[in-house]
Amino acid sequence: ADRQRPARLPLNSPLAFIHVEADERSKGASKVNPDEARCVAWLVQQVLQTLPPRLTGDEIGVISPYAAQVAEIRRALPMAARDGVQVSSVDAFQGCEKDVIIVSLVRANRRGDVGFVSDWRRLNVALTRARRLCVIVASMTTWLASDCALVREWLGFHAAGDADVRAFRAGALQVLPEEHLARVLKLREEFAQNRPEA
Repeated sequence: ADRQRPARLPLNSPLAFIHVEADERSKGASKVNPDEARCVAWLVQQVLQTLPPRLTGDEIGVISPYAAQVAEIRRALPMAARDGVQVSSVDAFQGCEKDVIIVSLVRANRRGDVGFVSDWRRLNVALTRARRLCVIVASMTTWLASDCALVREWLGFHAAGDADVRAFRAGALQVLPEEHLARVLKLREEFAQNRPEA
């Protein structure tokens, strides 16, 4: 039952996609997205302020496929969260579960290059670690520009009703930009039309 109950955040679902309008940066052989890191730090603070005393930092996990982003998120986290919240790579989370998982996907470009998201096995590990709430922090601009079949399928299925899709701007969750919202709504319609009859 707890798995189906969303955390008490300004979210309406146990699965959320938070759009951050930003640009990825190269850092050596890795990638980093400081704006996403700030969003993740804000989300962690919201969880810690909203869910205690039953939920502590030990029950929050943050996953990113890029080592540079893992380091960036650790620096961005509030001091009170640095000892408890686990911030690790996808591979380090294999076999682990947390009540709340926040996934920072980093890639933000107009080319639609989603990076590791096109690898179903690694994406599956990232998105199935949460017992109560899974929040994906990523660029909806990049996801909507992608021709990756997995991304299109994910957006079509989850935008069809079970995911809470928002944008993070000015230190708060807000509605998606109008152009993104229109495309997400179109995906919902297409998915509903193509969904097999129950």
